[in-house]
Amino acid sequence: MAFLELFRLDYLTLVRFIELHNEIDSFLIDPEISNLKAIHVYEKTGFKKVGSHIPKTGCFSGIEHIIMKKECKIKSS
Repeated sequence: MAFLELFRLDYLTLVRFIELHNEIDSFLIDPEISNLKAIHVYEKTGFKKVGSHIPKTGCFSGIEHIIMKKECKIKSS
């Protein structure tokens, strides 16, 4: 895989990131509700919508976000 391809936020990048962090049992991510492309990529890698929230502070204040969770397989030692 080329150096620049490794750092693109796409399906293969997410899959590889999850594989490299196999000690973690789940991941949470919260894309903006309007970011349909990101939500699609996260769903493709196995993230499920589990809720939503609207941050009260920061640069995303007042913008609704989808909470997505990916359960990872726990590998035995």
